[in-house]
Amino acid sequence: MIVFGSYSDSEKSKFANEILTNIIARNDLKDSEFMQIFTLVSKYDVNENLYIGALEKWYSITNNDNSKANILFFRYAYYIKNNNKDMLKALVYEDLKKANNISSLLDLNFDLKADTLIDFRNYNFGSYSFSLYKDTTLYRHLATMTLPFNQTKVVELENMLMIEKATKPTNNMATYENIFSKYSANRLYVLNFLGEKERAFVEAMNDYDIIKTFEMYKKSPAMFDDTYTGILKKTKV
Repeated sequence: MIVFGSYSDSEKSKFANEILTNIIARNDLKDSEFMQIFTLVSKYDVNENLYIGALEKWYSITNNDNSKANILFFRYAYYIKNNNKDMLKALVYEDLKKANNISSLLDLNFDLKADTLIDFRNYNFGSYSFSLYKDTTLYRHLATMTLPFNQTKVVELENMLMIEKATKPTNNMATYENIFSKYSANRLYVLNFLGEKERAFVEAMNDYDIIKTFEMYKKSPAMFDDTYTGILKKTKV
């Protein structure tokens, strides 16, 4: 009815809400069916409690990591579409605290509440390939250290100095390359959408280093290089 019927947008939204209500009451749907349904209903204006409740129902049923990742992406997309920046801040900050641990990222918290008191310049819980120095410059940094200065890569932002570490953190994502590459793009989009360009740049630099270790990068380096070069240009402040 939603796809083929000649109905108004408000009527289609009503049908979509009815579908979501039906999902919450059922236990027999497969991951592929959930995916088709959410791809459809996400096009319409639907009730937040029903949409998130139906995502939570899917999450409670599935044991598939790709499906859990899709649930994560659908939840972000819902709040982007509805311009709920306070909820997006809470979601992405919660994810940042998980420091790219995929198992933790796929452990979704459906009780999370919107939060406006979030400090996106708190980098204490991350695992980065760069040492991060807030509110300083390379000139000031060099004035406080003993020469020679042998670091290979230095990036100066408006309020951040990034110096590449000689020994970078290891990552264990051999079975999660596809999920992480999609998750990274999603998170960076959200941070930029929120206007958190410094954090987006720092995370993009780190994610890019991680992705360069992937087998999928070795097969298509140009695609990833173009993507991350574009993101870094857009978010550098």
